[in-house]
Amino acid sequence: MPHAHQASRAGDAPQILLAGDEVEIRAPRTLGPRADASVRRLLERVLTLAEVASIRIDRAAGVAYVRPQRSADRRDVLTRLSGALRSEPSNRPRLPRAWASSCTIHRNDGRASTCEVLIDQPGLLRLRHPRLKEDRLAARECQRRVAAEPGVKHVCVEGRTGTLNVRGGAKVERMIEVVEESLDAAGWWDRESPPPPRASFALSNANLAVGAAADLAAPGLGVVCATILVGGNLKTFRQAVVQVQERRAGLPVLYTVIVGGTLATGNFLASALMAWSFKYWQDRLRVDLSAGRRRLLAECLPMPSVVQVDRGSGTAFESPDRLLPGDLVRLGPGDAVPADGRVASGRGLVDQCAVRGLRGASRVDAGDELLAGGRVLHGTLALEVSRPSADARAAAVGRALVGATNFAPDRATPRDAEAFAERAVGPTIVAAGVGLMSGGLDVATAVLRPDYATGPGMVGPLESLRNAAACARIGVVVRSPDAFGRLAGIDRLVLDDFPELHRPGVRVASVQSELPQELVLRYAAAAFRHMADDRSTALEDACRSRGGFLLDLAPLGFDDGVTVAHGKHRVVVRDQGEPGVGRLTVEIDGRDAGSIAFERSDAPAAAGAVARLRRRLRIPVAFISSRPTAEAERMGRALGVDATLGGLTSADKARLMQDLRTRGRPMFVGDCTAEETAARSAFAAVCISGEVASDHSPASAVLMRPELGLLAEALSTARSQEEAGRSARRFVLVPGVMCVAGAMFFGVTSLAVVVVNNLGTLQLYRRAAGSTGEVIA
Repeated sequence: MPHAHQASRAGDAPQILLAGDEVEIRAPRTLGPRADASVRRLLERVLTLAEVASIRIDRAAGVAYVRPQRSADRRDVLTRLSGALRSEPSNRPRLPRAWASSCTIHRNDGRASTCEVLIDQPGLLRLRHPRLKEDRLAARECQRRVAAEPGVKHVCVEGRTGTLNVRGGAKVERMIEVVEESLDAAGWWDRESPPPPRASFALSNANLAVGAAADLAAPGLGVVCATILVGGNLKTFRQAVVQVQERRAGLPVLYTVIVGGTLATGNFLASALMAWSFKYWQDRLRVDLSAGRRRLLAECLPMPSVVQVDRGSGTAFESPDRLLPGDLVRLGPGDAVPADGRVASGRGLVDQCAVRGLRGASRVDAGDELLAGGRVLHGTLALEVSRPSADARAAAVGRALVGATNFAPDRATPRDAEAFAERAVGPTIVAAGVGLMSGGLDVATAVLRPDYATGPGMVGPLESLRNAAACARIGVVVRSPDAFGRLAGIDRLVLDDFPELHRPGVRVASVQSELPQELVLRYAAAAFRHMADDRSTALEDACRSRGGFLLDLAPLGFDDGVTVAHGKHRVVVRDQGEPGVGRLTVEIDGRDAGSIAFERSDAPAAAGAVARLRRRLRIPVAFISSRPTAEAERMGRALGVDATLGGLTSADKARLMQDLRTRGRPMFVGDCTAEETAARSAFAAVCISGEVASDHSPASAVLMRPELGLLAEALSTARSQEEAGRSARRFVLVPGVMCVAGAMFFGVTSLAVVVVNNLGTLQLYRRAAGSTGEVIA
C-alpha cells in the first residue's frame, strides 16, 4: 500500500505518496486537463531535483508519477519533493515542446527532454524515445534529420527497443533538440488521425511453422496444413464458384486452382509463405500509410502542440483543440496558426497556401482573417479565435485528405491492381496447363505462384498519398481515392463561367537598370515568387518571354522585403507601391540594381493558365457561360479556348455534359454546388468554390482559390501518377515471367517463386516509398 508523506489540508494541496519504485503526486485540481499553468510549474520544480530521473503526468486522473534515480534514497526523494513543491526554483529548466501532452519527461544531466539518454560517451550517443518504437515512418524521418547534422558519422534506429544510436562528434544538446523537433511535432494530427491497431501474426506464423515442419521434417503434419489451407480459403472458393458461373476467370479462380495444386503436391511451405506474405504486405501498407498520412498532414497543415493564450486571469498554455471563440493567441515568427480567427493586433507575413490556395506568403494586418494550418513567417500577431480547431477549414481539408487516401481496408489490394492482375489469370492458367503436360504437377503449381497484384497494389496508395499531399500544399484538395485516376483520364476540359476568369492580368511595363534586364528580372522573379502576388507571375512570364531561365532559390528572410542568395550574391526585392501593381526595387549585394514597373493587362489573368493547360495536356478546352452569346465569345477569345457556348441555362449545361459524356471523358470546372447536375454528368469535376466539407458534392477535387494555375498543377500530378502506375505494372511482369520460365525450363520450385516474387514486391515498395520521402529498411 502507498505511504503518504504529506497529507492534503486543503482541496488543492498535493499528496505525495511512495508507491513501489515511483513517487506519486496526486492533485486532481491542479494537474487536470485544463490546468496547464500549474502543470508547467510542477514540472519546472520537480525537474530541478538531481534525484529525479523522469516524470509522467496523467492529466485525466490528475496524478504525476516521478521515477527517482536508481542511487537515490526514496525517503529522501519524498522530503526533497515536498520542499521543491513549496518553493520557487532559482533556475527553471527548459521544457520540451510536448510537455502539455501525454508523455514522459526525462532529466538528463539537468536537461528536460522526452528522450531518455542511455549512453553518453565520446563518439557514441544512445537515446530512447517511445515514438521510435511505435511509428516506423517517424523513426525514419528522425534518422534522416539526425544524419544531416554536422559531426554525425553514422545513425541507426532500433525499432524493437525504440533507441537511436548516433556515432560521431555531434553535441548531445543538439541531437536531443533535433530528435524532439522531429518526433514531437505532429501531436495534433496524431490525435485526429490515430494509428490503426497492429495486426496479429500469431496464426500466420503458426501456419508457416507447421508448413515448414510438414515439408522438411514431419510429413504427417500435412493433414493439419491441408485443413488450415482449406478452412482459410472457404470465402475464396465461394467467389470462384460465382465467377465460373459467370464464365469469367478472376483472382478467386486462380487462388482456388493454386490451393488444388498445393493439396495435390504437398508443397505446404510455399503456400504458407505466400499467405504470410499477403498478410505482411497488407499490414505494412496499412500501418505505413497511416503514419505517412499523419506526417504529411503535419507538413501541409501544421498545428502546434501548445499555444500561448491571453485570458483575463493571465497567460495560459493550451492545446489547440481546447481553444474557445474569443481566446487571444500570441503568434510569432515560425509559429503555426492553431485556429480560424482574425488578427486583433500586429502585422506580418503568413504562409496560407494549403488553406487558401495562395502561391506564397500573404500580408496580414489588424482585422484580416487568418486560418488554421498557416504559419507565421514574419511579424508578431495576436489572433482572436472565431472557430476552434475542430471546426476550422484546415480540419475539413485534413478530413478530406484522410478520406482520399483510405483505400478500402476490407480489400486485399486496390481495384485497379486487381483488374491488372486478373488480365494475367487466363494466360497463367494456360501456361500452367502446358507445364502440367511437360513437367507434372510441381511445375504447374510453380507456374501459378507469381503474384501480379500485390506490387502494383502497394504502389498506388503510396503514390496517391504523396500526390494528395503535394496538391494540398498548393491548395488543391482531392476528395476520393479514385480522384487522380479520373483527373488523368479526361479527354476534354469544360470551363464554366466564374468571376475569377474575368480578372485582368498584370504584366511588366518597364525595367530600369544599368545591369542586363534579363538578370534583374531573373533575380526579382526568384525572390518575389515567395509572395502571394500577381506580380510574381508577371515576372516569371517576362523571364520566359525573353528566353531567360528561372531560379529556384529559398527565402532567407522577410524582414525588409524578400531576401534570397544565389552563390555569393545576396538579393533583396522590396515593394515600393500598391500591392498588385506597384513598383519593385531590386538590390544586389547591398547596391541598387534597378526597379521594375507593372501595369494591368488587357488579357485576363487566366489566359496564361489556359495556355499552359492546352500545352501540357494536349486536350481541347471549352468555355460555357450563361452570358449572351456575343459576350461569351469575346471572353472565349480572350481566354484562348477552343470552343465557346453562351446563353446556357443550368439545364443546358447539364445536357451538354451528358452529351459529351456519351462520347468521351469530359471534365467540368466550375461551382459544383450551383451546377451540381452538370458536375455529376461529367467524367470528373473540379469545384472552384473552396468548399471541402460537403459530403454530397460530386467534385473529385476542390480548388481552395479559383485559380486555373492550381488546376494545371493538379492535372500534371495526376498524369505523373498514372505513369507511375503503368511503370509498376510493367515492372511486376519481369519477375513473374522469369519465374514462369524458370519453372518450365529450369525446375524452379514453388518456394523459390514465392521468394523471388516477394523480392520484386520489396523493390517496388522501396521505390514507391522513396517517392514519398521515406527510406524502407
